Amino acid sequence: MKSPKVAAPAPLPVPETRAPLSVLSYSPTAIKQQHRVSIDTKTLLKIEEVKLHLECKGKSANPLDGFERHIKQLALRADLDIPQGVELAIARYKLLDLRTWKPSNQPVSNTYKQKLCDHYNHYCKFYKINWERPVYKQDTRGIQPPTEEQCQMLMASARGALSIRLDISIQTGLRPIEVQGYKGLRVKDIHFDQKTITALNTKGARAFQVPIIPDLNTPLEQCMLHT
Repeated sequence: MKSPKVAAPAPLPVPETRAPLSVLSYSPTAIKQQHRVSIDTKTLLKIEEVKLHLECKGKSANPLDGFERHIKQLALRADLDIPQGVELAIARYKLLDLRTWKPSNQPVSNTYKQKLCDHYNHYCKFYKINWERPVYKQDTRGIQPPTEEQCQMLMASARGALSIRLDISIQTGLRPIEVQGYKGLRVKDIHFDQKTITALNTKGARAFQVPIIPDLNTPLEQCMLHT
C-alpha cells in the first residue's frame, strides 16, 4: 500500500536586507531603463486633466501638444508626483540616439532643461505640489542664417505650393508656421494696395505687418490661388 504524499513545507520568508532605493540614488542607467517602461493609465489621466485645464485657460494647440509631449517624456523617467525624482531626471536628461531611439550619452542643453521645468511647473501648480524649480542658465548661441545660394537651392528642390511658401518666408522673414497652417496667411491678410502683409505671431498671437517687395507680387498671387 502506497503511503500518502506529504506536501513540502512552504519556504520561510527571507527578510529584505537591501535598503530601499531613494529617488536621489537613481543612476543614469536606471533612468535609461525607465525610458523603456510605458506610462500607467493613472498618470496618463492626470496629464490629460492638466492639458484640459490649460486649454480652458486659453492655451492654443501648439503649446498644448508641447506640454503633452514633454511631460510624458518626464513621466517615462520619473514619478511626476515626486519633484526630487523629476529634478534628477531633468538634470540627467540625455538626447535620443536617432538610430536606436534610446538615450545617448550627450546631455540636452540648459535651454531645453528650462523648457522641461516650464512644463512640469504647470503640472505642479494644478496638483498643488510644492516644488522649488531649479534654475538653468539658458545657452546663448548666435543664429547663422542660410546664404542666398542655399536659399535658392532649397527653393529649387521644392515643388508647387511649398516652393511658393518658401519664397515668401525667405523674402519676408516670416516663419513657416506664420506662412501656412491654421495661423498662416489668409487671402485677406495680403494687401496689394498698401503693399503690406499682416501676419500673426504665434508667440503671443500678436498681429504685425511686413512690406511687400516687388519680387513678391507673383509668389503672393500664386499663394492666394493655392489658399
